[in-house]
Amino acid sequence: MNKDGLSTVVGLTSVSIVLLGLGCFLDQTLLLAFGGLVLLFAVFSIYFFRDPMRTPPKDDNIVVSPCDGKVIEIDKEIESEFIQGKAIKIAVFMSLFNVHVNYVPVAGAVDFMRYHRGKYFRADDPRASMHNVNILTGLLTDRGKVAFKQATGMVARRLV
Repeated sequence: MNKDGLSTVVGLTSVSIVLLGLGCFLDQTLLLAFGGLVLLFAVFSIYFFRDPMRTPPKDDNIVVSPCDGKVIEIDKEIESEFIQGKAIKIAVFMSLFNVHVNYVPVAGAVDFMRYHRGKYFRADDPRASMHNVNILTGLLTDRGKVAFKQATGMVARRLV
């Protein structure tokens, strides 16, 4: 499990145990139902924050996807903060059922990192990559500069 999800899972599990225990002790169906619902959220959180073992290819000529998901946009743009010029933008949408762990797409050294405040549009909304809370990371590689951005959505609102 992703270490950043551990506190969420522990918190939800603890609340569900208390609610289920009180529901049994007080013979309250509503507490039992609510405790069961919280337990379901805890189980889903274990799934959401999973971190399967990945072995990246050893070929330096390969760019790997920084995350699981669906490619929703490939476009040319001007990136003004790190690359400061023409770039190819590849946007990947992660649904609630994708692994929510991000990886570095190429070998390189981190040279730039900037946090941007913003909105929480749906992650598949075209405005999300420009206007949502995000972190832009720039790498220096043997072949030049590479930038990648993590952006929040309406549901997944934390960047780690």
